Parts: sequence; C-alpha cells; structure tokens
Amino acid sequence: MPHLCRHTASLLARDRAIAGLPLLFDTDALVAHLNSAGGSPPITAADLTYLRYKPGTNCLAKYRLHTASGPVDVYAKAYSDEDAAEKLAKDRQRPAVAGPLGCGRWFFAARNLVISAFPNDAKLRYLARLGDPTRVRQHLTRILGAAEVRPDVALQPLAYKPERRYVVRASWTDDTGATLEHVIKYVTAQEFARVQPLLQCLEVQPIPGIPQLAGMSGRYRALAFAWQPGTGLREITAAANIDYRYLEATGRALALFHRQAAAIKTLPCRDFAARLQALNEQMAFLLPSLETRMDTLVRELIAWWKDQNETCGVVHGDFYDKQVVVTGEHVSILDIDSVESGHPTRDLGLFIAHLERDAISGNVAAAEVTRLGDALLRGYLRAGGEIAIDQLRAYTAFGLAQLAHHPFRSNETHWAEKTERLLIRATALFDSARVTAIPLGGKAS
Repeated sequence: MPHLCRHTASLLARDRAIAGLPLLFDTDALVAHLNSAGGSPPITAADLTYLRYKPGTNCLAKYRLHTASGPVDVYAKAYSDEDAAEKLAKDRQRPAVAGPLGCGRWFFAARNLVISAFPNDAKLRYLARLGDPTRVRQHLTRILGAAEVRPDVALQPLAYKPERRYVVRASWTDDTGATLEHVIKYVTAQEFARVQPLLQCLEVQPIPGIPQLAGMSGRYRALAFAWQPGTGLREITAAANIDYRYLEATGRALALFHRQAAAIKTLPCRDFAARLQALNEQMAFLLPSLETRMDTLVRELIAWWKDQNETCGVVHGDFYDKQVVVTGEHVSILDIDSVESGHPTRDLGLFIAHLERDAISGNVAAAEVTRLGDALLRGYLRAGGEIAIDQLRAYTAFGLAQLAHHPFRSNETHWAEKTERLLIRATALFDSARVTAIPLGGKAS
C-alpha cells in the first residue's frame, strides 16, 4: 500500500461510513482488484489524480492506469453504507460500452464501490458516443449544426472531471484541404440548464475577444466553440525566461472584456456565501486542526462580500492563466460559461490567488508571484481599468479560500501543509486589506 500521510490516515480512520474509502487511496490494491476482475491488458500501476469527497456520503476518485497498450482513464465512486444499495442498483442499470480494458464498468459490492472506464460516465452519458467510431461523426455534426464533420475527424482530450465535464478538441479536413477545429464541452444536465441562457445572451450581445458559440445540443448537453490557436499563458508563465509583456497584454484584454461586458444587464450572480460555507464544512472534516482558522476566515469573507457591489459589472468568473491563449500580440480569453454579474476586481484577485496557490504547490517560483501579478495589473491599469489595493487583496484572499481544497482534490504530496499555507496567506491578505485603502496609481480613499 502506498504510504499515506498522517492527515489522510486520520481521515480514513474518522470516516467509517464509506466502506470503500481506504481502497480509493490504496492504488496497489485497486490495481490488484481490477486485474483479478479479468481486465486486459494487465494494469501495472495507477496514479490517483483527482478527488471529490463528501464526508460520510461518497467519494469520487479519478485514476490514470498504466498498461502495456498505453494509459487508460477510469474513475471510482465509493458510497456510504446507507446509500450504497440504491446507488449501485442505479449504476447497474446504466448502459455501458466496452472500454480499453475490455470491460466498461466493474462493481465491488463488498466495498460499496463502482469503477467506470472512459467513456462510461454516470452523469455524462453521451460521452459513450465518442467511443463508437461508427457514430462519432453524426454525433458531432448534430452538435455543430451546419458544420459537416468529416470522416477523418480526430479527437484530442483536453480536460476531464468525471460526472462534471469533459472537454475535447475535434479536428478534421474539409473539401478544400483546410483544417477545421472546435472545442466540444460536455456538461451535466444541471450545468447545461445554468449555462444555456447565459450563452444565448452572449450570442445576442457578443463580447469581442472571446470565443463565440459554434454549436449547442440540449439533448447531448454539449457546447461547441471555435478552437483558439496559440500558446497558453500557463506555458508562458512556466518558461525559464518569462516574457512579462504577455501578462501585460492579458491585463489589457481583461480590462477590455470588463468594459465591453458591462453592457450586459441580465446576468445572475452566484451565491458565494453558500459555496464558501459548504467548503468550510468540508474543510472542517478534512483538517480538524484548521477548523477554527478556516471558519473565522470564511465568516469574515462572507460578511465582507455581502457589502460589495457585486452588480456593478460583469466578470469572467473563473479567470486564471489556463483560461488565456496568446497568438502574437492577440490575447484570447477562454471558457466563458462562468460569466456573471460581479465586481471586476474579483477576476484579478482570483488570477493572483491561482499564482499564490501555484507558488505554494511548487509550480511557480515564489518570487515570480509579485512580478507576474504586477505585470497583469500594469496592463489592466494602462487599458483604463480601475483597481483599489484593499479590494484587490480582499478578493485575492477570497480566491484563496475558494482554492483551499485544491491540494487535497489533486492528491498532492503534503496536501495538508499546503492547505494550511493557503489559509495563512489568505488571512494575511485579508487582514492587510482591512487596514489599507489605497487605489493603485491613485490617492488614498
């Protein structure tokens, strides 16, 4: 069994309601179970890459399995003893297609656990169409509408969160020899119902510089956008020699987005108070030693957030370096399905919060956080954006609180220590925001 840190071991000891929980963290045992179930080719190892956990209720875990024929993506879901009979019965009724290991779904009743091999997904059921070469062309044509998908269509997976979303790049050659490329995003029924009116609104009032909707299917709960060529900002910030001009260009693009999107008046605003409180309750179980720190921070952030004018503008809603593509001097902002009413500084704060989180996880040098953030803000200000440093610090703390569970979710080494550092940094930023009220480039207010 892989070595478990004391915090993970404590978690497993405290949550006895989910019988299969220990197996999810024991990748050696999981591989043995799958191999004994007759999967072919044999699995040699498994990497746990993603977790979504509801204490006492269920836990979903995504794995990259290693085989002689190449990697295979699967996810496991372990249910509580109370819910297992009903949930597993529903899972057994779901149709399954053969996966790369032969079987599409495995059941381990003694552990109240089911494992699904891609493209089988309990909530993204139309992914199975992508695993059938005889149906994929017709399936994508229906999503894209007028665009005819050719027989040579190639699919490149981009992102997958089981039972939440799957993003794939589809490309093919038309009659003239030109390559056509689209991004197809599959979401849950609940998410599609939320996003559909937003995207229809953006069709009527398009925002320059962001990908326009190329197709939509309510039946398949799928969204299609034109592929945006270029270099991802994440790749640029990870380079040995960072060109900060791209960060400035990103700041300018965000200021332009905020200015042009402000004309849209019919957007909702998510209830962040409820979301933060739910996260607070989860974190209290994950790390009881941090319960007081997290609870204090969340209560103060919620009280502060309720005093902000969250209807004064429009925000991207999920803005960080993975949402930006650079082509020459042009910057494209991706993934617009979280656009909503909000204070524009929230986007800047979340971007910087991701930089802080990446530094704590060791993906960005700590010294680069300030330089990258300053370059972003320079571009934003030069393009006419307005920033008050107290609000920026508070929104950065707000973003860090939202990201507090990410080290656990990503199954990172020393996840508990990284979580504590995130909370310490968020608290320090929020405390400094309450004693500082100076606009960047302006006079004290």
